[in-house]
Amino acid sequence: MGDYKNYYNLSKSFFIGGVVAIAAFHGCSSPPDESERELLNKYYSRAELFFEKEEIDSSLHYLEKCLEIDREYSKALYLRGRVYLYKDGIYNRRISASLLRKAVMMDKENSEYHYSLGVTLEKQGFLKNALDEYERAAKYDSTDSRPYLKIAEISKKIGLRYDDKDYFEQSAMAAAKAANISNDPESYYKQAAALYQMDRYAISARTLEQAVSMSDDTSMIVDCELLLGTNLVRTGNFDSAYAAFESARGKMSEITRAKMDNPRFLMTPADYEALIGESSYMQKRILTQFWGELDPDPTTGINERKLEHYARYIHSRLTFSVPGKSIDGCQTKRGEMYIRYGPPSSKDYVLGGSGTGRDVPKWVWTYNHFEEPITLVFDDTFLNGDFDFPFPSSNWTAADYANNPAYLAERMRSSYPQVFGSKMGAGPLYFTYLPRQFKGPRGKTDLEIFLAIPFTQMEFERRGETAYSDINWRQILRFPSWRGADSAIVERTYEIRASQIDNPNVDMSDRLKLSAYPDTLVLAISLRDLRSNHVGIGKTGIRLRDFYTDKVELSDMVLARRIDKPARKLNFKREDLRILSNLDNRYFTAEPVWLYFEFYNLKPGPDGKTSYTINQKITERRSDGLLAAIKHTIAGGDVFEIITSYEGSSIHTYENRILTLDLSELEAGDYLITIEIIDRISGDSASVSEKIELYR
Repeated sequence: MGDYKNYYNLSKSFFIGGVVAIAAFHGCSSPPDESERELLNKYYSRAELFFEKEEIDSSLHYLEKCLEIDREYSKALYLRGRVYLYKDGIYNRRISASLLRKAVMMDKENSEYHYSLGVTLEKQGFLKNALDEYERAAKYDSTDSRPYLKIAEISKKIGLRYDDKDYFEQSAMAAAKAANISNDPESYYKQAAALYQMDRYAISARTLEQAVSMSDDTSMIVDCELLLGTNLVRTGNFDSAYAAFESARGKMSEITRAKMDNPRFLMTPADYEALIGESSYMQKRILTQFWGELDPDPTTGINERKLEHYARYIHSRLTFSVPGKSIDGCQTKRGEMYIRYGPPSSKDYVLGGSGTGRDVPKWVWTYNHFEEPITLVFDDTFLNGDFDFPFPSSNWTAADYANNPAYLAERMRSSYPQVFGSKMGAGPLYFTYLPRQFKGPRGKTDLEIFLAIPFTQMEFERRGETAYSDINWRQILRFPSWRGADSAIVERTYEIRASQIDNPNVDMSDRLKLSAYPDTLVLAISLRDLRSNHVGIGKTGIRLRDFYTDKVELSDMVLARRIDKPARKLNFKREDLRILSNLDNRYFTAEPVWLYFEFYNLKPGPDGKTSYTINQKITERRSDGLLAAIKHTIAGGDVFEIITSYEGSSIHTYENRILTLDLSELEAGDYLITIEIIDRISGDSASVSEKIELYR
């Protein structure tokens, strides 16, 4: 690996020109006698004291006196190495490394010397050499948690650079050993972070829960809870993820929360510019609707897309940050692309090495989320770990410019601001639904949602000749502000004949009501098969009609295969009916077509009674266009139509009807059924139509 340079030759040459040169003029000294050892201890104690007081020059003075007595005095070499590391800077780090290596040569099994040398090498950027020293430190003192924590941190850093699972495994194991020794939250957090990178989300989550339970450091708890929420999103446990994120966010500053919520990487650049140009009040309204529209399941109390955004945000910070350069992962190009589009379909690390100006380490990401695959290249141009889009150079060809990742990314931002493949359950549950509107109480409109789930989509439990399925049904109406208007949640058990389980032509039919004041609303439905955990979600905009007017009004028409009303009950309500709906409006010519509708606001006459006419019209539907018109003319010309009228009178201004149509004499084809109500007292009228298809 290109940035793992062999440190030995470099340090050896510097050692010869550095420490040895300093001590050479003293000549070869024999081992110190008792008085010299006493003086050594005295000078060393003073050097150590001055170092603790950060009086560096005084500390170095006494360390030099130690080396004048014994140039191989390992403790003085060790402390002198620490002093030069404290002074920092490229030159001082080199001196520190040489001194500490000399100390290690004098006392090869001293864990502290190996650990300090590891710190110096890490500062120099020689991660592999530093890792070796930390492993030696852990070998010679297995009770010290510090080397294990360093091994965990460096292994994770290397693993992140190359996406190497072996290093993540090494990081997790080292952090676990540190946790066994120190039993501190930081060790558990490092272990959980490595497990997360290995996609072991459930184990990572349990480790983080343990860290949270033992920590009293708010900052550490926030880090743990944010990563915990990210793990829970990855396992599909959205309710618990929401609780973890909210707990963490409650401990964060408003500025930090705002960074997490920033929708910049979910919008087109133009939309984001328009947003930040609005007032604070309008921004809040726009963002409320924005997040609402992205919510994959508006029937729940949480926004799964927002939780996914948080998870991607945390992932970017954990994976793409460059701490040494104070670069936050969310500010990098890889971070932005990940937050917008999630993980790429494939990714490859390419290590530079040929010496050309373009041949630098790079990541190559490919997204297959779009109409055609898009490949993005991220170069580590400055070899600092910040992978950015490559800079154009004089070597670029026309093909390079055409596939310029910066250009491709800009096109993606404008065409596909964000991508989210939601997975709310174990698989999809397909269903059809149809909303129908009726006059409700106190100025509201009733919305009945008629539902059909194919038997083949449901999982049944057989009990003899009967089979049972359990469905959780949630639905909600929301205003444009995304405030809820009405909602309903039920769990229902459906019972069918076991022989019908695999019948592809039969549906489970049901209905559920919502009510709201007339407005433009969003209707969302979520169904979960409790046995298979398959989930289906539907969402549509809907305009609720206002039935409280001065004119006669007619409800939506419900077409059904059968409608049963209570026996011996003349005046029935809609709630009393058992309606076997038919959402595709297709019928065999031999089967009856059932209709249900309501009409309102009839005017009573002088006698207090209403008077009205109901016209039922069945019209053949023919194709439009010139050729179709010629064909119809040759075949006979006239459009087939049947009209049936009913007269009625009542003391009620609000009535309902069930009609049954016998269409067995009609040919197969497309027809239009129209119901018209005429108020003979006021002269007002209203009508509603539905298309049906007859087949044999």
